Formats: sequence, C-alpha cells, structure tokens
Amino acid sequence: MCDIVRKDDINGTEIFVTNNVGQVKEMISQYIDGGLVAILYDVKLKDYADSLARCFKGGNHLVLITCIIDEIPTHTRFIVGVGAGRISEDVRRMATSLAIDCALVFSAPTTDTILTSNGLKGFKAVFLDEELISTCPKECVASGVGIILSEPLRKFEDYYLDKVLDEKQCDDTIGALTQDNDRINIAYRLLELSATRTYTDNAAIMAGVLYDSARRYGTPTRLLGEYKFVSASVIACLYESYLSSPSIDCTIPPAHDLKLDALQRLTGRAMSNLLKAFDFFEIDGYFRVGYILSEYRLDLLEKLRAVDFHSAQKKWRRLYSDAGYWLKGAFTTKSLLTALRLSAEISHGLLRFIAESGFADAC
Repeated sequence: MCDIVRKDDINGTEIFVTNNVGQVKEMISQYIDGGLVAILYDVKLKDYADSLARCFKGGNHLVLITCIIDEIPTHTRFIVGVGAGRISEDVRRMATSLAIDCALVFSAPTTDTILTSNGLKGFKAVFLDEELISTCPKECVASGVGIILSEPLRKFEDYYLDKVLDEKQCDDTIGALTQDNDRINIAYRLLELSATRTYTDNAAIMAGVLYDSARRYGTPTRLLGEYKFVSASVIACLYESYLSSPSIDCTIPPAHDLKLDALQRLTGRAMSNLLKAFDFFEIDGYFRVGYILSEYRLDLLEKLRAVDFHSAQKKWRRLYSDAGYWLKGAFTTKSLLTALRLSAEISHGLLRFIAESGFADAC
C-alpha cells in the first residue's frame, strides 16, 4: 500500500493528502480500536463510500454506510463523512450529539466551513484524496477559487473595522494558490480559511441571500462559493463608488427620518416634540462613524483599488468551459441590486454603514 502523500496539522486537525482509499481506512483505524464505524456519504459519492467500507472488511470494525443521517445508531463509535459542506456539518452535528470522534473525506473544494467551530465537535482528521477530488465538476473548483479570490475584500473590510471602528481583526492570511487547477492546493487553502473564521463576512451574507432568492423563485441554484465571488465583486463596486464621493460625511441617515415621519403621521405630534423623545445615541454614533470614515476615506479607497478584482474576475470566469457565459442567465442587474440591499440590512462594517446612509437604496 502506498504511503500518504502529505500530512499536516491545522489547529489540531490532522490533514492527510493521499491517493489511496485504503490509506484512509488505515489512518482511521488508528483513532478507534473497534466497534461500529458509520460512513455518511453524499448521494453522488456512493461508489467511494462502498470502496472505503470494503477496506474495513475482515477487521475488527463493524461498518454502516448510509446517506441518511437519521440511520446512524447511538452505539456508533466513529463517524466518517464523504462529501463537502452539508455532509461535513451533518457529521459534526451527529458526532457532537453522540460525543464521539469523526473524520471527513473532503470530496470537492467548495466551502470554507469545514474546520469552522460553530460550537460543534471538530474533525480528528480530514482526508484529501487526490483521485476523488480530481473527478469533481468544474463548478466545484470555481466555488473554492471564488472563495479564495474574495478574501482581499474581507481583508479590506477588516482594515475598515480596525481603522474606523477600532475593532482589530486577527491576521489570518493564507498561502497563495499555486495554480488554478491544483485542486488539492485549493482544498487545503479552504481548510486554512475555515480554521480562522470568526464571523460571516458580507460577501458570504449576500451569497446566502442570492441562494435563498434562487430557491424562493424556483431558479437553478449555484454553489455558495460561486455566489460569494459574484457578491464580492458587486460589493467592491459599491464600496469604490461610495468612497469616491467626497461628501460621504454629509449624508443623513434616512432610516431615522422615515421613522420620525411615520411617527408624525401616526400620532399627529409636532416634529419638535418627537425629536425631544427620540433616542439620539444611535444618530450620534452614525455621525461619529461618518466623521471617522471621512478621515480615512482616501486611505480606504487606495487600499480597495490595490485589489485587482478585474483580473480576478477574468481568472475566475475562465475556470468554466463556457468562460462564465452562464452568468448572463443567472442574474440580472435588478436581482443583484435587490440582494445587495437586503444583505446590507443584516451586514456589518462598511456595508452596514452604507445601508444606514441610504446610499445602497439609491443604487
């Protein structure tokens, strides 16, 4: 049997790069002496799950393979997931519930949530099977690359949080991609990202809105990483447009005006009386942030323009066989702007302030 190609450690989780399903079994056997091993697989990966189960044959483990999480019994001693985002979450949730260890065969570089805590039990090991990952569709690769190419926007937003809101973010810079078609490298970078995630960034929030909108209106959904890169590109355009305006420190928060107007219509009271009863703390905070933002506006604009999203977009589109032509049928200007405005309401940092200023509604 061939040796593992590579072994690393990310925040206590062992990462194995291998090209042999039997090696996956050998490493898992080191974590458990005997008992029932449950293999929870994505329905598209049944053949791989069957191959992994056969490797346990003749040993001192009982093996259950299933694609339904509810079929995993309570006397299970170890859980192995074969899949990506959804399988990863299901496995960790079940392992947490049963207080047992788990591992994952990460089948496609589609998500940056694999090692994110979220209050769930972490993986003992994650396996990157070169043969398995090489068979994943191109959109899976584009999803992972899209997440990584969105990172400069998140780093820009961290810079805003530090300079304007005095909220210092940890430095979680990851290694650069070696080449776009190196799927193992992409998967590894996503694992690194997932281990450092402390909050959901604005591009991810907008990606969720785009996904939910597609489901709501019955249109074909894409992977969240694909939505995230599209979202990052849209948000970056909004930021540049907003920061390019020298009068951003003069805007008035329209949300407050609307509330006051509504109260005046409902109660019939004079505006002067309403102003006396109105809590100015939030308004004061708004103008304080606006003032600090005006001081750092040009610095922020310079930092944003240093990110070459144009080249990133070209690189990303060329991951598809149609060079990204599918985008023309997936979105309209209206749908993107609607998702942007909705996500801005539940965002943070600069995007939230832009929403408060009413600038996003004017787009």
